[in-house]
Amino acid sequence: MTTNRDNGPDDTAADEKRAWLNLPWYVEGKLDGDEAAEVERWLATSPRFQAEARLLRRTSIEIREAPLLDDAMAAGFARLRAEVAGGDRAARIGGGGTTGGWRRALVETP
Repeated sequence: MTTNRDNGPDDTAADEKRAWLNLPWYVEGKLDGDEAAEVERWLATSPRFQAEARLLRRTSIEIREAPLLDDAMAAGFARLRAEVAGGDRAARIGGGGTTGGWRRALVETP
């Protein structure tokens, strides 16, 4: 255990772990007050924290800028929506809300 002049006795390893776990929240601007200050102290002195913060920022930007669906997924999803809206699948499997239709579809499907 070490002594921190400002906060009294503290466990540096526990402080570092807490700051590390809060780093993604800090990068996203979700921390205030003491938690943000603690992460900032580690960022000021730790190359490991600085590198991780850069990686988290890049990842966050890539996620925000990525399309929700690529073209192939969007086309497949559009086909599925059209099939559901048109009732084609319900007709193929017997529809009507009976379990017999589902059972037949499962048994008869190649």
